[in-house]
Amino acid sequence: MVYQRDDRDENWLKQARVVCGMGTCLRRRYGAIIVKDNRHLSQGYCGAAGGEEDCLSKGYCKRQDLQIPSGERYELCESVHAENNSVINAAILGVSIKGGTLYLCGEESESKELADAIPCKMCARIIINATLEKVITRTSTGGINIYTLDDLRQIIRN
Repeated sequence: MVYQRDDRDENWLKQARVVCGMGTCLRRRYGAIIVKDNRHLSQGYCGAAGGEEDCLSKGYCKRQDLQIPSGERYELCESVHAENNSVINAAILGVSIKGGTLYLCGEESESKELADAIPCKMCARIIINATLEKVITRTSTGGINIYTLDDLRQIIRN
């Protein structure tokens, strides 16, 4: 048997999936890794702002209780999205992420099945302003999507 190494995108997406496990969202957990020159610079997961109680600790999700559809009324959500946390963590560390790639993976909190990972409008804006080059995501079927800055601008406009 010949050992075969994962390609780089697969490697980083697997690591983003591991970071999902740190999430505290009761609906979906996402993990994000920022990479530049094949070096891991920062990571983030969906979780409440520092020092605030998260939904996992509370035992309920306000948006879920109010039956708010996915993608709506984010201001009611306790979590900071994984993409945002990865950008924030890089800033805290003083790491330049300009020209880097953000890898994003998501899973359903209860079943741990893969969820389609697509940056929301708020995250797309932050990714663009953070000067990242692209976003590579895992799909619910295990595939890969690559979002360029133009793709992210389309997300914002729709």
